[in-house]
Amino acid sequence: MTVTRDITEQKMRQIEKEELQSQIVQLQKMEAVGNLAGGVAHDFNNLLTIIQGYTQMLMAQKDKTEPDYQGLKHVLDACNKAANLTRQLLLFSRKQPMEFKPVNINNTITNLLKMIKRLIGENIKVVTNLKEPIQNIEADEGNIEQVIINLVVNARDAMPNGGTLTISTDNVSLSAKDCQGIKDSHPGRFVRISVADTGQGIPSDIIEKIFEPFFTTKEAGKGTGLGLSVVYGIIKKHNGWINVESEVGQGAVFDIYLPATEMTVEDKAHLSAESQMKRGNGEKILIIEDSSEVLKFIAEILRQNGYTPIMAANAVEAFEQFENENGQIDLILADVVLPDKNGVTVSEEILTHKDGIPVILYSGYAGESIMQLIRRNPKFVFIQKPFKIKELLDLIYNKLH
Repeated sequence: MTVTRDITEQKMRQIEKEELQSQIVQLQKMEAVGNLAGGVAHDFNNLLTIIQGYTQMLMAQKDKTEPDYQGLKHVLDACNKAANLTRQLLLFSRKQPMEFKPVNINNTITNLLKMIKRLIGENIKVVTNLKEPIQNIEADEGNIEQVIINLVVNARDAMPNGGTLTISTDNVSLSAKDCQGIKDSHPGRFVRISVADTGQGIPSDIIEKIFEPFFTTKEAGKGTGLGLSVVYGIIKKHNGWINVESEVGQGAVFDIYLPATEMTVEDKAHLSAESQMKRGNGEKILIIEDSSEVLKFIAEILRQNGYTPIMAANAVEAFEQFENENGQIDLILADVVLPDKNGVTVSEEILTHKDGIPVILYSGYAGESIMQLIRRNPKFVFIQKPFKIKELLDLIYNKLH
């Protein structure tokens, strides 16, 4: 007697279980990389703060025509590039906090080109068609960079034998009538970013699924299926949308629409080392910083520019110094990441003893949860390490006057 049993459903459940376990492992790996990136960014930006800061101080003492000045300028340029690499490391790990500001997308793309060319390899040609002048968008630049990078990586994988990657920008104005033919659209002025490839294309039966989390057409271990879902989520957070056009064997075009803004991009060219510094008049500034080198550097800057620095390496020392000065502190300047308490908590506790002290927080890396705490308190402002000396002094002066 022969007994047969259909185990198809059981096998399907086993396959689904294995796929889910694989997805969980991938997420855990990404989280581990993200935590590592955050720690590296904090320590690396501390070093860059010192190198960049002392370089600016030396430049301020020299004339532009001196040979040493140009050498120092090269050091400063290298620091800026290193800081950008650190930011891109956080971008890949998805640990960069959201910060909306006016952005010129053409500048963003131009700055990314070197990185893009390294990512895609030599067998893919990169073409850019960037509209000039382009309208600004209000965006988190790091997240927009992540969108572009994810689409570039996706295009690279669709062209294993080489091809052409084209990145374009344009100003677009849409009426209600125009929107009838564009999925997910709404009327207004937009900046359109297009990423096109000459790759394998996307079959029509899966094109509606490509933005779903964990959906992937790649082999096991070749992708998490999260790249395009992250793209979709970021664009939605920016009140935009993304459309896809593709045919098998004819490549694909991803069109991103982001609302244009009248806000102008802040010109930081005036933050050069030799520009006029705004000086203090003996005001006492409590510096809370666990890196002794950074602490000494900031104290020296403040001392040279008319302020009285009060130094503390942690929360305990900060309270001791506050008591030693009988609460007569004019401003708190605190690192977010401290060994005992974070800078936000320390500052809030000091303010319970004396309300009204302005607070400037800074960090080489601060997680999104900390950034939310900072944004919640209108008395707090944040500056990213490594910062320019004039940028810091302007901020201090403006908070005190």
